[in-house]
Amino acid sequence: MGPPNPPLAISTILPYISPMPRITKLEPQVKHPSRWSIFVDNRFFAGCSEEMMASLHLHVGDDLTTQRLDEIREALGMTKVRDSALRYLARRSRSESEMRKYLERKGFDGAQIDSTILWLQEKKYLDDTQFAEAWVRNRQQLAPRGKRRLMIELYQKGIDRDTATQAVQQSITSEEEAEAAYKALQSRKNRYRGMETLEIKQKIYNFLSYRGFSSDAVESAYERFLKDQNP
Repeated sequence: MGPPNPPLAISTILPYISPMPRITKLEPQVKHPSRWSIFVDNRFFAGCSEEMMASLHLHVGDDLTTQRLDEIREALGMTKVRDSALRYLARRSRSESEMRKYLERKGFDGAQIDSTILWLQEKKYLDDTQFAEAWVRNRQQLAPRGKRRLMIELYQKGIDRDTATQAVQQSITSEEEAEAAYKALQSRKNRYRGMETLEIKQKIYNFLSYRGFSSDAVESAYERFLKDQNP
């Protein structure tokens, strides 16, 4: 009987266990100092905002389990949705419906969109009541509209009936609507020169009705227009 075989090396008995991924560097980005680069095992892993990095409690030397990596990836995915939403808001204020449709077109899933909209609302970046009130104010300053037309426009932006009604009724009195109708005529008054009174009346009524002004506001604007033409 020969000598016993030597014991097997541990590496031949146990499966190889790879070291756990580790955060090796966190540094601000050169072109975007408010964003940070995350390096795992000396390789670039992802970029994120300073706020997100703080909320994730990331530190150099942290070992990352599979579960922890999944948490970070999910959080960074939410950052992408939020960044997209904020860029959309940078152009002008948006309604919740506009924001939801935009994010859907970008291909984000429902859970990400719901979470992002809730976050925007908590930050006061998204508020349908404020949006509706601002929309009415801007319209009256730049391109006067009647109450009916404003209501239609707000519906098209996804504003619900109660919110739209409140914004329009609180922002515009009957007197203000009549004044807005009169102002809307000022840029067109030269078009009516040489026309018969009945034809002028028909064109003015059609124009102001299309802009959503009430019959009372249209009548008031028409009477003021006649007085201007025949002082």
